[in-house]
Amino acid sequence: MPDIRGLAAEIKDRVSSWEMGVQMGLAPDRNGYCKCPFHTEKTGSLRLYKQGRRGWYCYGCHEGGSVLDLVMKYYQLDLWGAILHIDAAFHLALPLLPPKPMAAKEKREMDFRRWLDQSKRETEEQYQKAVLEAYWLAGDLYNQIDVELRSRALRGLSEAENENFWRLVRLREDTRDAMEDLAVYAIGGDKVG
Repeated sequence: MPDIRGLAAEIKDRVSSWEMGVQMGLAPDRNGYCKCPFHTEKTGSLRLYKQGRRGWYCYGCHEGGSVLDLVMKYYQLDLWGAILHIDAAFHLALPLLPPKPMAAKEKREMDFRRWLDQSKRETEEQYQKAVLEAYWLAGDLYNQIDVELRSRALRGLSEAENENFWRLVRLREDTRDAMEDLAVYAIGGDKVG
């Protein structure tokens, strides 16, 4: 069986860009000129050659190449897709090769990238859940400290209790600051830390 280069060479020998242009509906005149499908124009500046290897050239957009290049650009195909398209359009019955199977290394790399993307998504979800839980726990702590401070403020405090009171005030302020930071992270801000 011939390789892909051999198939490409055989197509260039057997099918001219003029024949392909007619099959594509480009309607070349007797000199091979037609309107270029790759840019807007009033008169035809695309020339399709009848000799197989000459290919095509547009004097307006300066694009050109072989019959395969024309098919690849027009139908947005890769080389293998263009070979298959031309073979089917002209019933060439080429000894086609199956598409190259993915190498084991490429498959492993693709599987690894897929696993890595999934792991990142799962980690991000777990992170968001943990941040929300930390936010709610900090809120509960803040409320408990606030209730304790209010009850201590209502009764007379000794000097030792007064020192603990101010420690609780600082802890409540630190907890409030932590809650503000966690709220930013919970709605998609920067990472904690």
